[in-house]
Amino acid sequence: MRNETVEVKVGLAMIQIVQLDEKYQRLKSNVWLMMSWYDYRFAWNPNEFAGIESINIAAHKIWKPDIVVMNNVDGEFEAIWKPNTILHSDGRVLWIPPAIFKTSCEIDVRYFPFDQQTCHMDLGSWTYTHNQVELQFYGNQTNIDLSDYVASGVWDFVEGPGDLRLDKPLHYDDRFEASSTHRRGSVSNRPIAARLTFKIVLRRKPLFYITNIIIPCVLIAILGICVFCLPTDAGEKITLSISILVTLVVYMILVSKMLPAGPKSIPLLSQFLLFTFAMTFLALCITAAVIINLNHRNPKAHPTVPSWIQGTFMNWLPPALRLQSQLKSRTEEVQAENTSGSEASTLEDGFNGPESTPQTCRSWWQGEIVGKSNCTICNQLESADILLVNINRNLNTIIKSVERITKHVTAEEKEKQVQEDWKHVASVIDRVQLIIFICVTACGTLIILFSAPYIFSNIDQSSIINKFSYNNRGLP
Repeated sequence: MRNETVEVKVGLAMIQIVQLDEKYQRLKSNVWLMMSWYDYRFAWNPNEFAGIESINIAAHKIWKPDIVVMNNVDGEFEAIWKPNTILHSDGRVLWIPPAIFKTSCEIDVRYFPFDQQTCHMDLGSWTYTHNQVELQFYGNQTNIDLSDYVASGVWDFVEGPGDLRLDKPLHYDDRFEASSTHRRGSVSNRPIAARLTFKIVLRRKPLFYITNIIIPCVLIAILGICVFCLPTDAGEKITLSISILVTLVVYMILVSKMLPAGPKSIPLLSQFLLFTFAMTFLALCITAAVIINLNHRNPKAHPTVPSWIQGTFMNWLPPALRLQSQLKSRTEEVQAENTSGSEASTLEDGFNGPESTPQTCRSWWQGEIVGKSNCTICNQLESADILLVNINRNLNTIIKSVERITKHVTAEEKEKQVQEDWKHVASVIDRVQLIIFICVTACGTLIILFSAPYIFSNIDQSSIINKFSYNNRGLP
């Protein structure tokens, strides 16, 4: 009866990445477990048995190490289907059961969809300690075997290094060990369990997400620029902005369904959607609260545009934004109004001056008819005086009416001019907002998307498969 440590060589062959569920944080993979150990009870001399060097035998008829997947999440800790084992004449036992495991995998969605995930598969004995079953790498290869790997359409396999870790066994009781140590006075015989941890590094293929999410979102962000191309008094600016916000909300809901509910960091794609949403929302607020308000501002409530607004938005900014300044045209109109007012004043003075009085006209008429003193001429003079008085009175009435009409028209023109000034200020603010929106959106998009470390890296899957293909499953 031997009391020796059994050396079990364990390897992992990856056949296919079935699914990496980001929401539930689990990896579903199709693998082959490769295990080999020596059992002296099955050794024989091939010469005594017609040269037979190996035989196949049912797995349940011999002893096997209880190697299980420690971080399994569906209750299947070992292979369901147990194929035959291969017994060699020197006592070596080879067992390669296939299995589909669902293992836990901590997902980091910070750079989604340009992310790289690192999952682990922990293999170890459930009950045996390291002194009883010593785990070693199969074929002295510390990486996952990719000899029969089928490339995934969603993930690129980057690497699969393995590591041997020693820890306390699952059934280890600290209280019992403390009492035993107190009795023995030593801790040298403390049990140790061994685990083989294979790291599975996967990098996402982002083409699907670029085509179906990122490009449409970029186009939606560009569509936000079209809001500023509409006239400042168009109500469609609000309608288009709200439609863009609703579209972004739909995309945010789609992305949220793909990712875990409580990630440690905000995904890169969600950052981009939130950034675009925030920019569109700010543009909508400024458009509704400032631009449309200024565009429809009542000139009676705001009869003048403040001087600092005139200097900034009507004199300084328009040339810089390639917009026509309103001050020049407004000055020309004021000069024209002053000229018209001067002409009206001259006309009024002409009718109200000393030359237009009845006495002056009568003196002139008397000079023309000097020497004529008959009654007919006197009557004509009196009639002329009355006629001149009536004409002068009517002309004064007409002039006052014209003045009232002129003042009313001038007031309306002034109100219209003030309203046009406010509209011009609104258009200048809209143009400034357009430039800021383009610059901030472009810079923010580039900073967010290009912050991913793997956005420009390319994985040659064929070379990686060839690098980690060992084709040594028959070797111990």
